[in-house]
Amino acid sequence: MSTHATGHLVTAAEFNAKKDQEIWVPVTGYASGGGVTATALSWQQSYPLAVLAASVDGARMSFRCPSDFVSIVEAKIIILPRVTDAAANLDIYSTYAAIGQNYQTHEANNTAATYNIATDVFFGVDVSAILASLAANDIVGVRLSLGDANDDVDVIGFYMKYA
Repeated sequence: MSTHATGHLVTAAEFNAKKDQEIWVPVTGYASGGGVTATALSWQQSYPLAVLAASVDGARMSFRCPSDFVSIVEAKIIILPRVTDAAANLDIYSTYAAIGQNYQTHEANNTAATYNIATDVFFGVDVSAILASLAANDIVGVRLSLGDANDDVDVIGFYMKYA
C-alpha cells in the first residue's frame, strides 16, 4: 500500500494504473524546402537529428499511438535551436487516422505561433493542440517546418506523455 497525494491509502494496482506513460520517437524523415527527400539525417555530438536551415525545411516523425492511450498529458517536438530568437517562426502539422480510415481523417496545423528559442538550449514545441482527436492505435504523423529561413533548428524527435 502507498499513500496517495490526497492522503488516503491506495493499493499497488491502483497506484500503477494511475501512472502516466511515455513514448519517444526519433526523427523518421526529412525534406528540404523543395520537397526533395534527403538521403541521410545528420547529428550533433551523439544526437541523431534533422537539420532545418531553409524556409519550409521539415522534419517528420511517425508512430502508432499506444493501445493503452486515453488522453495526452504532454506532447512536444524536441528541437535544438541553432539561433536565438524571441519569436521563431516554426510551423507544426499533424495527420492521423485509425486502420481502416482514410489516412487524412484527422489533420491539423499551427502556422501562426512563434516560440522563444535560444541557441543550443533544448526546447519543446507543444503539439498537443494539433493532436486533439488522437485515439489509441491511430497511425500518426507529425511535422515541424521552418516558417522562414532565419530560425535554423535541429529536430531531435517527438515526446508524448499520456494517461
